[in-house]
Amino acid sequence: MDVRNEERPDDLLTAGQAAAIISKNSGHPVSADYVRMLAGPRYRKLHAIHIDNSTNLYRRAEVEAIRVSNRPGRKRRTGGGTKSTL
Repeated sequence: MDVRNEERPDDLLTAGQAAAIISKNSGHPVSADYVRMLAGPRYRKLHAIHIDNSTNLYRRAEVEAIRVSNRPGRKRRTGGGTKSTL
């Protein structure tokens, strides 16, 4: 049974479209990469429908139900500071 035949095209979203909806619902920006991570093996919050090797679609109902908190990312050193000499 092929899942793609059961879904209506209006109910499927690309990672970019899903990111826009999650961003609006969560109140802060979310990237398409973050959506892909949510569908990955570590989190499995979304189910990806594989169209081909480089295209995944996501179900609108699952995307609209997701809310993510705004956590600060990894802090990076700028390297532009001065070293203290003792």
